[in-house]
Amino acid sequence: MADLIVGDSSVHQYLLVELENGAADSVFKQKGKKSTPDWAPRFESAYSQLVDWLWKLEDMRSTADFVNTFGSRRATFQGLIVIGKDMNLAQQEQDRLKWRMDRTMIDSNAVSSVSFNTLCDDLDHWLRVGHGV
Repeated sequence: MADLIVGDSSVHQYLLVELENGAADSVFKQKGKKSTPDWAPRFESAYSQLVDWLWKLEDMRSTADFVNTFGSRRATFQGLIVIGKDMNLAQQEQDRLKWRMDRTMIDSNAVSSVSFNTLCDDLDHWLRVGHGV
């Protein structure tokens, strides 16, 4: 199953988190002399894992185990890929990543991607705001 699942059982909304490595070339990888880098195998693997998890959850939706775990047959899911660190992506690669995350869904489930640095900053902000630090 997912590396991490977080959610709100009162509204039956869950986030499937796939954690990948923090290498600078985890999202895009330069191959040869091409002007545009390819999607990195690590990123494609993480995306494929989300596809498989969401397929399996949909396949199990009508079981008692699904309801016992997620509280409702109508539970909803989103995917998050946490990958890369200090990626310093060129503008074109930032645009490609944003476009892919904004425009592609897996069976109507949104998928997002953040770097470890961004996740750390977001969590730090949430902790400061949420706890008045």
